[in-house]
Amino acid sequence: MLLKDNYGIKADREIKEGVQGMCNLSDVIEERGIEKGIEKGLEALVITCKSLHCTKEDTAKRLYMLHHFENDETAMEKVNLYW
Repeated sequence: MLLKDNYGIKADREIKEGVQGMCNLSDVIEERGIEKGIEKGLEALVITCKSLHCTKEDTAKRLYMLHHFENDETAMEKVNLYW
């Protein structure tokens, strides 16, 4: 076992559970970071479309096509949020 061989630490059940919990936490943190990055990208796209004088409807269509929203209404919600 890596902990025992490298550090002389016997990995009992409590340590294994603690390590598993830390791994789960890092997965959650990573997922939140990805979600934040996607939102920042959506915001930037909406702002760019607005600065190029696109309509809200055209911007929503672009979001829908590029980001595979469930429907046009969901894309329009994002446009309204960042417009």
